[in-house]
Amino acid sequence: MMTPINCIITFARAMPSSEKSMAIINIAQLLKLNLKDLLDRSLLKKGKLVPNLEAAALNALIAQVVEMMQSQALLKQINLYYDSEGLAADNFMLDVQRMM
Repeated sequence: MMTPINCIITFARAMPSSEKSMAIINIAQLLKLNLKDLLDRSLLKKGKLVPNLEAAALNALIAQVVEMMQSQALLKQINLYYDSEGLAADNFMLDVQRMM
């Protein structure tokens, strides 16, 4: 299932940059994340999920998610932003592979 999604992302990146191509890339990446979540839930139910915790910058992770969602927000005429001022979120222990 991941291979066709990766092909869609590669094809969209080869297209001239536009709102449509960015929306295709973002939607495909979100679909890929949802599939990963489903697979992780299956492993969790079987007791076979082993997290790989490492220090990560939460602000950077949130900024990346906001960037991914930006094109969807624009299509729906929603102003999406993230203000990290005052948030002490430098290093958290996260399973980075599952967060990306």
